[in-house]
Amino acid sequence: MERCLPYIITACFAVFMATALLPFFVAAEAGHTFMDPLPEWVNGGWESWAQNRSFPISWGGDYNGSVKCYGIIWTAANMSSQPPNISSWQPLKYNGSDCFPSGARQAFIGNGSPEIREGLRYYFAVRAENALNQTEPWPQNISSSGRVASAVIDTIPPSIGVVTKDQNGNIIFPGKIPVSATKVSIYATANDTTSGVEKAELLVFLFPGGYRAEQAACRKDTDTSAACTHEFEVSRNVQVGFRLEAGDKAGNKISFPAEPGRWAFLASHPVANFVEESIWFTLGSSSEAEMAVRNTENATDNVTVTLSGYRLAGFLPVTGGGSLIENNGRVLRVYSLMPGEQRVFGVRIFSGEPGAYLLNATAEGALGGMDSTGMQVQILLPASFSATGWAAAIFMVAISAAVFFLLSRKNRGVNFVFI
Repeated sequence: MERCLPYIITACFAVFMATALLPFFVAAEAGHTFMDPLPEWVNGGWESWAQNRSFPISWGGDYNGSVKCYGIIWTAANMSSQPPNISSWQPLKYNGSDCFPSGARQAFIGNGSPEIREGLRYYFAVRAENALNQTEPWPQNISSSGRVASAVIDTIPPSIGVVTKDQNGNIIFPGKIPVSATKVSIYATANDTTSGVEKAELLVFLFPGGYRAEQAACRKDTDTSAACTHEFEVSRNVQVGFRLEAGDKAGNKISFPAEPGRWAFLASHPVANFVEESIWFTLGSSSEAEMAVRNTENATDNVTVTLSGYRLAGFLPVTGGGSLIENNGRVLRVYSLMPGEQRVFGVRIFSGEPGAYLLNATAEGALGGMDSTGMQVQILLPASFSATGWAAAIFMVAISAAVFFLLSRKNRGVNFVFI
């Protein structure tokens, strides 16, 4: 029995040590911590970033209930550099402590703790501490499975620029195209040195000749820059609406003009113009033209357009809100035009005596803008018309005039028409 005593004591000591160290070994073997993955880029679209310039990190771990707290360390490095050795990373503080309580699963990074800088990659690692104050080892490196998370901070959208020039290279500011211009070029650029330019697109509405939208995807000169050019010939009634939209690889977006759905305008008529330069139709019929009314100012404007010249023409009835027809269709009042907004209204033209006429319009904005525009109206005899039909021609002119004045008395109402 005495010879067995040392073995019994050794066995008891082994059982005691195993029992004392069991939580640690359970923690080390059965448990593990992890960092929830972060997106590649932290961008300005994150709700928490928009509110207080911070973003969340989160973690977890299973230690069979033995976790007392979690330690989080962090560091930052340039995108092109490797981070420093993990032993030199800094602890993330929780109420002055280096350890987050076991119930904590999230922390917000930024807003001064720590201070976040654009263009850096931030790394985060986690480990657990059990109730016996025993700690899990830190990850060996940044590739340690699931225990390190990282993201690059890019919350600033690309820088963009738009320059418009005439055929001689003279800069034209959005608004009125000078009379001397025969060709206009729109130059657009986008640059982003952090995540790089993902997409840049110049959208152009060019008329008359029917409205046509032209999308010019800007050429990416490098990963960080893109550029594109759109050229057009200048005619008497040319109007161009353009808009530049760009985004970076982090998901930040920007546009010019900044407001969604708004356009910058280059126009030979900065307030209003007939879309068509001329129109023709035969005796006894009618036709429709369009009047484009726009705001190239920097504040909300009201515009009044008055027709003159050829008498058998008037603005078409409108419904809804935002505009009003007066004076038997000869006056159009457009209200609350936003900067960069354009609305298009119809003009009905009835036939009078065959011949060539001018239909003119003057436009005046409440902010001081003034404009004048005109179009040629040509009324032709039917192809089979004979010299003996003049009596019928006079009758058709009279009928057209009667129809015009009857319809124009109904031109009361309002309407929003957008391009």
